Amino acid sequence: MKVLTWLKMHKKAAIIAAAAVVVVALTLGLSLGLTLPVQSIAPSGEVTLLTGERYTEGLELTVVLRSGKEKTVPVTAKMISGYDPTVRGLQDVTVTYKGHREAWQIRTLGNEDVTLRVRKDTLQEEYEPNDAFSTSGIFDLYYNDELFRSVPITTQHAEGFSTKLSGEFDITLTYREGLGVPYHYTVLDVVDHIIPTGVLYAQQGVQLGKDNVVGNLSFHVVYKDGTERDISVYDAGVLLPEEVLVATGQDYEGDLTFNYKGVDVSCSVLAYAGELLAPKSITLDPGRMVYAVGEEFDYSQVYVEVEFERFSGEKLRLSATPENIVLLKTVGEAESVTFVPDEDQSIRFDQVKYYFFAASYKGALSDPVSVRVINAADKDVITDITTVWRGRRSGPPLKGYDLELEGETIKVEYGYGYRSETVPLDNPGVAVTGYDKNVVGPQDVTVTYKGFELVLHFRVGDPDSTEFTRIIGIGGWNEETRYSDDDLVIPKGAYLLMEVAYGARENAMLYLKDFAKDDYEEKEDEKLYLKDLGDGIEVKGFTPKLVDPQTLEITHQGFTVTLSLTIVDDRVPELDYIIGPSIINVTVGKEIDYRDYSCTLGYNTGYTEDLTFSEIIEEDGVFCWGELRQAVIPYDKDTAGTYYFYIEYNGKTTSTIVLYVNSEVVAPSPERLYLDTTHAKTTYAVGDTLTPEDLEGMNLYLVYSDGSQKDITESLSVAMFHDFTTTDRVGEHRIAVTSVSGEGDYTTYYEYTVE
Repeated sequence: MKVLTWLKMHKKAAIIAAAAVVVVALTLGLSLGLTLPVQSIAPSGEVTLLTGERYTEGLELTVVLRSGKEKTVPVTAKMISGYDPTVRGLQDVTVTYKGHREAWQIRTLGNEDVTLRVRKDTLQEEYEPNDAFSTSGIFDLYYNDELFRSVPITTQHAEGFSTKLSGEFDITLTYREGLGVPYHYTVLDVVDHIIPTGVLYAQQGVQLGKDNVVGNLSFHVVYKDGTERDISVYDAGVLLPEEVLVATGQDYEGDLTFNYKGVDVSCSVLAYAGELLAPKSITLDPGRMVYAVGEEFDYSQVYVEVEFERFSGEKLRLSATPENIVLLKTVGEAESVTFVPDEDQSIRFDQVKYYFFAASYKGALSDPVSVRVINAADKDVITDITTVWRGRRSGPPLKGYDLELEGETIKVEYGYGYRSETVPLDNPGVAVTGYDKNVVGPQDVTVTYKGFELVLHFRVGDPDSTEFTRIIGIGGWNEETRYSDDDLVIPKGAYLLMEVAYGARENAMLYLKDFAKDDYEEKEDEKLYLKDLGDGIEVKGFTPKLVDPQTLEITHQGFTVTLSLTIVDDRVPELDYIIGPSIINVTVGKEIDYRDYSCTLGYNTGYTEDLTFSEIIEEDGVFCWGELRQAVIPYDKDTAGTYYFYIEYNGKTTSTIVLYVNSEVVAPSPERLYLDTTHAKTTYAVGDTLTPEDLEGMNLYLVYSDGSQKDITESLSVAMFHDFTTTDRVGEHRIAVTSVSGEGDYTTYYEYTVE
């Protein structure tokens, strides 16, 4: 009652006040130009809707103000009246704006009026197991054979889509209820088998996830078409198990099953107690090293290599995502940089200079790395040209022959590494000058492209000459260590590799034993000593009984090559390594005959021998699995399955041996690799690197359990020599050579000399 009485008493005053506010608002609005009278409106545009759809956008108004100015205004749903979404056909509607009304039309179509199509070549038709639905597809809607709408095809349109099983499937891609098209797709059965390698650590009592497991676990995937690839457990296609590792308070090892492309992979996981392992160190890889002014830093190419204490130096490569890695940018000059988190993940390069970045991962900070920023105009400026062209495919150019340009290329760098392109040498824009095919010996050849010159130093050979032009190296001197003696023992297989007339002919192999004196009689068990060498060859630099590194100088026809020796007095052989078979196959019910399988033992003297399992066990060797040490292989001969063990002998162990107990008889299994380097390059100069040309003359064989061999030389690649680094240390070296194929992972050794 009090409120109503108050309103009655103050009604007149309220009306007067409101009127005053309106007058003030109108006056202020007109003075600021916020409200201008509209002279006319004109709708434009075509809109085609399906029944049931409401108008949202598509029409525009051209608005003419009384001042004569024009502006364009989008027509919203509130401006339209008279539209019925349930009625098919052309409908008359009214568009209203600022008191002005104009008539227009909207077309409404039913499902039967529309032709729905999937745009050609936009939708994936083949998938690998567990792949997500392709989102590249596009729906096109036609009316009277004219396209009136295109929309992306999403997973919501593909109800029933699944790639859990391999095979061919048919579903309907539904744009809306009652309007769809058939979709046929294939899920490939692509993976033949998967071999897990490395180790994975997971925290006890916590659901496994890619953000809370650490390690270098990877899967070597062998596809049914023979191709192979290695993927990390962090790959998006790898599905982690749902098990939670039981909390025991101490580390233990458990078997878990992972899945990749529909194939289950069982491997061991070390369940660790406590918090997530902290990294020992991290290294930032920024991906791109050169940007232009005005560009933004590309985080999608950034990776971080993480090293953990428990992984023995192995590094884990992770994508730098906001979820797992904090990226940092610099404040201040390069000499005294301070890193701060880049929270917005966006850095625009605004000046020519070096920018510094670091990364933080689980408390560890990487060293800073620099990114170069150049002027935008320099992106197209040539800053370097390189080539591996040698004049002709088989080597240096020959007297009387033109240079071979077809199939050869130059790599052109722009903007100090901003981008590069490969240009054929026979491109009209490339000029090759300075070559005289009638002159034997050194020549400078200039390659010019877009004004940039690259000078190449060629040696032209004489195909009619037998003259030696240099010693390329020493081959067949494979002993890793020389032992002190009254005289130097020369390997009978050692040879000088001589270049003939600047590579005009095949290189000549001159065996040192062929320089032996006339009174030397070669016998199988008789050594060749330095004192046995005669005229034509000179070897200097050997000092008997000197237990220090020594360097031989070997001279022939005025050309000299050096060979580094390591001399030791201790002639007692010590076991250096033991290599066992990678795979053993046996039929269910059959006992393994330990005399049928052997291991290769390598000693520090360079001597190797093969011992059967029986001989190893007789000399106190044992078969091992986990903490188990015993004189018999741990397996159940009456049950088909897969067993793992290794051999321990005199303090050395083999790699893991896989024993397959098969229900059917199997063919002989591969056991080891054999690398024959008799006719291959085994000598390098300081600073050399391993090149594909160095593999010429090598032969690689896979040796089977029955003694047979398979020539797999074609598979040789530089990548297999993964321990070969820049040769910065003079001496003799021995590195592992690993071959990974559908028949297993095997290792042999490559011996070479740096002088």
